[in-house]
Amino acid sequence: MEGKIKVQRTNIAQFLSYCESVMQVDTPTKGYFEAKISIIGKLWSKIDTTNDHIMENVTGEDKITNCPDFIAILQSVQHDYEQAFIMLDKVTIQIYTAMERADKSSTVVQPLQLPENLVIHTNNSSNIKLKPIEIQQFSGDYDKWITFKNMFDSLVHNSAEFSNLQKMHYLKSCLTGEAERLISKFDVTEDSYKSAYDALTERFQNEVILIDTHIINMLSQPNLTSETGEGVKELMDVTTENLRALESLKVNTSTWDPLLLLLLVQKLDFDTRHLWEQKLKPKIRPTLKQFLEFLNVRFHALVCQKKFNFSIESLSTQIRHRTHDDNTQNSSQRLCPICKENHSIFSCERFRRANQSTRMGMVNETGLCKKCLRQHTSEFNQQEGCRVCNDDHHTFLHIN
Repeated sequence: MEGKIKVQRTNIAQFLSYCESVMQVDTPTKGYFEAKISIIGKLWSKIDTTNDHIMENVTGEDKITNCPDFIAILQSVQHDYEQAFIMLDKVTIQIYTAMERADKSSTVVQPLQLPENLVIHTNNSSNIKLKPIEIQQFSGDYDKWITFKNMFDSLVHNSAEFSNLQKMHYLKSCLTGEAERLISKFDVTEDSYKSAYDALTERFQNEVILIDTHIINMLSQPNLTSETGEGVKELMDVTTENLRALESLKVNTSTWDPLLLLLLVQKLDFDTRHLWEQKLKPKIRPTLKQFLEFLNVRFHALVCQKKFNFSIESLSTQIRHRTHDDNTQNSSQRLCPICKENHSIFSCERFRRANQSTRMGMVNETGLCKKCLRQHTSEFNQQEGCRVCNDDHHTFLHIN
């Protein structure tokens, strides 16, 4: 045991030092992080495995209950283990945040993609070239209207760079489904653009429907039945996206925090909700911003947990679980070793009525410890000796 504890402390010191060096790099690349995440995973796996080996040697009736110094040693090792976990959480959040940032900068939305040399042939024999513009296509879904309109207006509609004819081509090219059918009656001409744009806005810029749609989207999100990073991220993203859409519609949501928090917290899985409630301060009402920040941290932690396939428990929880498992697997140990009835040896009438010599024979036959009258594998035992003669046996075995 002492050797494993020494190895564990060495592993944790190396792990903390390595993580610190990873986080101190000034301009890390995505490739750098991908290489380091693999090494960090292997180092953590070694720590986690060693921790399991240490805890497997802990039993509720041996050193834990009888040796305060040993408890202090285990608590110290567990504290080091939890510090390593905190570092793991910290470094992986930094790595995944940086990698997400790199992915976003290199990822192109699947938009309207026009060929670089696309030429529009007009009736007056003049040719107009359209440059590629990234605009998310719109099919007529009210959920997507605000995002589409804001992007199209900023890139095309409000731009003095394009003529109405060019704008009409862009508009036609980025519509599908119901939205495309709505303006199909308009020809691609200079004069038809304003009418087509107004028809589209008239149909989908229905603030009553849009506001109702975005509120329903937020409140109809499914309850999370298990703690998954994907589920927490979906709850966070859908809430944020629809709040922004409502703000674009000039809806004042500044006073909605208590109501939204009450409804959204109920959608959390049990463990995530418990963590959120632990962060609350008495008589201080949390804000929706704090809740969304909590979801973001929780999402990264769950992604980290899934990546490295670990779980962390307190010392007392681990000991309690292991003791429960041992008791479940070895339920026969709860039976009296003498008569096999459901009571301890100290309540056994057969044992208590026997004389001291017969009791000693029973103890030897059943392999019980002569000092504590229990079965255990450890030689460590701080049970007091005989109260009559102070010899190294239980008082029940004292021979006059």
